[in-house]
Amino acid sequence: MGGFSVFEVATVHPGAWSAVMCIAGALLGSDSRRVVALMRTTPFYVLTGRADESIPTQYPTATAAFLQASGLEVSFYSEPGGIHRLITLVPILTQAWSDMLSQIVRTPPAWAGGVTLPSTIPMSALRP
Repeated sequence: MGGFSVFEVATVHPGAWSAVMCIAGALLGSDSRRVVALMRTTPFYVLTGRADESIPTQYPTATAAFLQASGLEVSFYSEPGGIHRLITLVPILTQAWSDMLSQIVRTPPAWAGGVTLPSTIPMSALRP
């Protein structure tokens, strides 16, 4: 649940974070206003595995697109064969971690069309 909870935890003490990394999770629509209002100067690093069946890649992709459209700094990383296991995301995690520690923001290209954030965590994520 960390990929969703990061947006809850970060906004409790927004000034304490120099960056936020979301791995295989997403910003829910119900949290979006609070995150944008409180985390305006915080860069976000959003990671997804394109083969993730627990958290479909559309969730983190929509999160990155929304944050970017809201004027926040965001880097987006997508692992072609990545699934919902951290080991499969090591290549992009290594790059994202290095970027975050070096304060590098790799602004993704603008996404076309409207962005719809998820309203709930998918049931597939709640399976053991």
